[in-house]
Amino acid sequence: MEINPITNLEDQFSFEPLDSQEKRSEVLEEVITMMQAYVKIEQSVAVLSDLAENKSYIFTGNFGSFFEMNSSELITIDSIWEEDIYQLIHPEDLFQRNLLELEFFNFLKTITPDQRLNYTTKCKIRTLNTKNGKTGQFDHLIPE
Repeated sequence: MEINPITNLEDQFSFEPLDSQEKRSEVLEEVITMMQAYVKIEQSVAVLSDLAENKSYIFTGNFGSFFEMNSSELITIDSIWEEDIYQLIHPEDLFQRNLLELEFFNFLKTITPDQRLNYTTKCKIRTLNTKNGKTGQFDHLIPE
């Protein structure tokens, strides 16, 4: 039997308890502000997945140009799966990244919420820029 981390993640995410709409909106605004600041400093690409609304917020700094994304643009998509980015990641690395995210998500559920900010994980991913054919290897960081 083949392991499919995406299906496993979707199944687990669908059973997560959700806060009230008001609390989710308040936290979402706070996290969006933090992500914008992070991307501005690091000039990276960051994705915030809103499981309750099945949306992703993609923040891009200068590194976004590697993925043909406009720098400093906030992109909102109606999915927690960023297919436009995933298609540029080497399939083996994408599988390992999704498996790592699943393992990390399960680990976070075993500790108290106040402890979760003390943990992060990262992996290397190989990517392809389809416009110029250049490949790159980058760190993929998964914070709480």
